[in-house]
Amino acid sequence: MISQALYCIKLGCSVTGAGATFIAGGAAYDSFLEQSGRKPVFVPFMAKTYNSVFGEGPNNKINTYQEKNVSSETASTQNQESVTEVLKKIPSNVF
Repeated sequence: MISQALYCIKLGCSVTGAGATFIAGGAAYDSFLEQSGRKPVFVPFMAKTYNSVFGEGPNNKINTYQEKNVSSETASTQNQESVTEVLKKIPSNVF
């Protein structure tokens, strides 16, 4: 029993370490690309993959709602509604 638990911990640490190294390496590569004036590759790919697996997050839905419903009167920061007021206007079936 203890040997099985130790094996599971060892395997979990190996997989987690390799995954973290892959993600950190990709993010570092993207930062080099950005510093050289090129577009990042890895992070946008990971974001697209994440969204395809888990769907569009609530923040994106709120931003889309705000972009569609912003008028010239609410464009300035003096006249903008609070986040709570905007959230109350979003239909409940959006989330």
